[in-house]
Amino acid sequence: DAVTAVLADIANRLGPVTGLIHGAGVLADSYISDKSDADFDRVLATKIDGFQHLLDALREQTLRTIVAFSSSTARFGRTGQADYAIANEVLNKTAQREQRRRSDCRVVSVNWGPWDGGMVTPALRELFADEGISVIDLQAGARYLLDEIATTQGPVEVVILGGDSEVPSTDTGTAEPTPPLSALPELPAVFSRELSVEGHQFLSSHVIDGKAVLPVAMIVEWLGHGALHGNPGLRHCGFEDFQMFKGVILSGNESIDLRVCADKAEKINGHFQVPTELCSTSRDGKRTLHARARVVLANAHPPAPASAAARVLPRYKAAVDTLYTEQLFHGAALQGITTVDGCDQTGIVVHCTESAPPQEWYTSPFRSRWIADPMALDCGFQAMILWSLAELGMPSLPTGAMSYRQYQPAFPTGGTRIEIRVTQTETGQASADIDWLDTTGELVARMNGYQCVVDASLGAAFRRNTLEERNTASR
Repeated sequence: DAVTAVLADIANRLGPVTGLIHGAGVLADSYISDKSDADFDRVLATKIDGFQHLLDALREQTLRTIVAFSSSTARFGRTGQADYAIANEVLNKTAQREQRRRSDCRVVSVNWGPWDGGMVTPALRELFADEGISVIDLQAGARYLLDEIATTQGPVEVVILGGDSEVPSTDTGTAEPTPPLSALPELPAVFSRELSVEGHQFLSSHVIDGKAVLPVAMIVEWLGHGALHGNPGLRHCGFEDFQMFKGVILSGNESIDLRVCADKAEKINGHFQVPTELCSTSRDGKRTLHARARVVLANAHPPAPASAAARVLPRYKAAVDTLYTEQLFHGAALQGITTVDGCDQTGIVVHCTESAPPQEWYTSPFRSRWIADPMALDCGFQAMILWSLAELGMPSLPTGAMSYRQYQPAFPTGGTRIEIRVTQTETGQASADIDWLDTTGELVARMNGYQCVVDASLGAAFRRNTLEERNTASR
């Protein structure tokens, strides 16, 4: 309905829609045995559902061109990308169907190989080169697309690789499997940190199922530090495509050596993006990739979009003084929500306090002040737990986010208002957009495409929010 309304408004202002190019896509690469239903569904939904909504809304329009950005993965496969291969092959066949429905429209689904930009990091570029796959030059790819659109009788499905590429063999019987993104060589380490409850006091307030869990809000903060380390003078403005692969979990007397890794900054659309990772190595030498994001840096923070009118929602059912005793698992250091202004099926609105200085959270902080505000960010995620409990009857935990932008150098003292708009709910997961606003209603930060897993079994794990000791050697 929302897509239909937007397209109707565009048609009223600018005239009828005559062409559609669908280029959306996300990755959540891992082996099938490690792939979650939520990640699988997110990859398919981004590629397929949005395309179908647009086609439905434009069903009665006379389109001259429909272009779907598919992937060569749909043709040749790639280890770790079962979901991505399926999504793009469904896209191919959806394009075939549309061509049969629209005989006067040029419909093409381009199974692109890797481009010299976008999702292709330097590490991925090296991997493709080892496979004999050349990246597609940006200008050459754009020119080819225009030529393909102009070819009125061309095939619906085409595969495009870089000029010097060797066409991959489809005989995988004896081929060595290509590792997924989570198994690629590690990015250069920027700094390491021994994580323990003793040296990181806030961890004792973030305990699930008897184990301390590093909050996503702190992971985001540390990835930001990693990106800034090699780029002095730039400002932290947010991130793109944050993904959690495996939580960082500790028993009370355990420690783990974490590494924040960062690649070189790439200039994209007037700002810089720095691929970053949070990694660790187990006692047996196995590397674990915990999280990944592309941190956005720029010379100055972007101007904030105009704030919408404050949301007014029905009264929240539970009393505020029971939030941290009956619903949320968070201990004293992370009990930042002060009021719940309203809640219904469309979202929730809360107020929260600001973070104490970094030195009050853990020993030897990287900086004297926060890049963002881990309390405010975490309270946004806490508010989604309250929403999922109220509307779905089950708790939730964050798994990723499509983008985050910060419009001010620091979060305001005196706390923030958090407005959450739930955008999608499916079995086992939910998506939302989250705004953080100051006392004047100005937008401080915005997170789009927040993803969380919703699971009834989390309720029992949340109730076990006291650390259990375990006799184990540190690593």
